[in-house]
Amino acid sequence: MRLPEYKALYEVNSDIVGWLKIDDLKLDGAVVQAEDNHYYERKNEWKQYSWTGSFFADYECNFDSREDLSKNTVIYGHNVHFDDNKDGERFSQLFYCTDIDFAENHPYVYFSINGDSDTAMDEEEKAENDMVWQIFSVFYTTTDFDYIKINKDYKNPEEGEITDAQLMNIITDNLNADGGEVVYGGENIKKLGKDYRAVLGYMPQQQGLYDDFTLNRFLWYMAALKGLKKKEAKEKITQLLETVNLTDAAHKKLGSFSGGMKQRALIAQALLNNPEILILDEPTAGLDPKERIRIRNFISEIAENKIVLISTHVVSDIEFIAKEIILLKKGQLISHDSPNKLTKELENKVFEVEIQREDLKYFQDNYRVSNLCHNDNSIIVRIVTDNPPTDCQYTTAKPTLEDLYLYIFEQGM
Repeated sequence: MRLPEYKALYEVNSDIVGWLKIDDLKLDGAVVQAEDNHYYERKNEWKQYSWTGSFFADYECNFDSREDLSKNTVIYGHNVHFDDNKDGERFSQLFYCTDIDFAENHPYVYFSINGDSDTAMDEEEKAENDMVWQIFSVFYTTTDFDYIKINKDYKNPEEGEITDAQLMNIITDNLNADGGEVVYGGENIKKLGKDYRAVLGYMPQQQGLYDDFTLNRFLWYMAALKGLKKKEAKEKITQLLETVNLTDAAHKKLGSFSGGMKQRALIAQALLNNPEILILDEPTAGLDPKERIRIRNFISEIAENKIVLISTHVVSDIEFIAKEIILLKKGQLISHDSPNKLTKELENKVFEVEIQREDLKYFQDNYRVSNLCHNDNSIIVRIVTDNPPTDCQYTTAKPTLEDLYLYIFEQGM
């Protein structure tokens, strides 16, 4: 990859940080990096004016060594002549990757970093500085979106803490943990490598779908990236379309789908490789009640012979389908048990009180209010507390997971 032929180019331009290549495409060239994300928009790797610009890395990426390379490494490039010419320049070539046959036969991006500039052309470093990345998706953006800054904010909210999104990415081996390990079948997932990813299905929270793709084309594309052979992919796609009740929508564009239909499409792609472990990140977020019920029931059905891990803040959705619930707060394990045993801990701590309207602010300021209902002349408030009010009548209520969530995550009240 990092060939001596471009030593002359490197001597002219020390901004070169690596070399990018995809087989059988006109994607074979130097990657440069400036102090901002605009310098190379209209300059080539020789620092000469060029309307097609360069392949250039986000200015905050680190290319000092393979170990320092961020998993959120961002490389930009124009999609010149994309609309009318598949053989255009720069990243317009990625259009080929939307073809199922091409994606199946060309799943990798080859990238070589220079490392220390003094030894950038030393062939002895080639093996440790050459990398192979698998293509997961192709989409369009602008250089104004600050990916790396978002990654920094995402990485360490506070010392010793971990977010639920981070945990999902660590479990799926998309993010390295600062400490500890993830074990599957008695083995560290880092050692298992692709064998672990082969048994894993992941539905991300973000609906990063191609609006112009039909559902059928999207599933074929994802099947190619997961390494399924054509016969196997065809059978699996037909089966999953029926399973997620989207057979009639197979040839409709994803951009026309409702939120619930998109969620079901994402679940379908996660199931393509028949995973033993299915990880769902906020599967019902933003859905209307009807779609939430549909997704919830579907998850319950497929969980019969799989390990299903769900990360969610909509606790009512898992109250009746989860066998075990893990409660995390600021990266720390708070509790781990069945829903019934967890809610049992709140017995005699959930109360309903009838109050006058003018007293509502007092209760909201001094108690955890999980619900309220307005009557003609009064309000029924549901509170979660160790110390019920002594100056008014109340009735003890049966606790729910929402009450438990409020009790744990609003400890200051």
